[in-house]
Amino acid sequence: MMQDLETMLEQRGGERRAALIAQDRHALEDLLADDLIHVHASGAVQNKGEFLTYALEVMRFVDIAQHEAAVRPAGDNGAIVSGAVTTSLMRRATGEQLTSRTFATQVWRRESGGLWRQVAYHATRLP
Repeated sequence: MMQDLETMLEQRGGERRAALIAQDRHALEDLLADDLIHVHASGAVQNKGEFLTYALEVMRFVDIAQHEAAVRPAGDNGAIVSGAVTTSLMRRATGEQLTSRTFATQVWRRESGGLWRQVAYHATRLP
């Protein structure tokens, strides 16, 4: 059972990373819960709409690497995924390239029909 959960959330996390890089609004809308809370390493807090604007209009995600994620169940319909993440971004307005190394905690919820959606993402900058 735990292996199935890990496999499913690895897959959904990979889909999220791919959708951010591909700028796929439709896929992101499907992967992110309507009540999403996304906390950036800078401390900025965004809801789903604000995060979509950030991801699709303000920044360009070039690459996202998840390192050794740990998955822990949280009740029957929830899970917590945590681990280091390296993200390469570009500011659309200036073309400035950025690399962010963070430790991220993600909360995923299984919704009706068995579909897993991300409910929360909280990143902390690594030294």
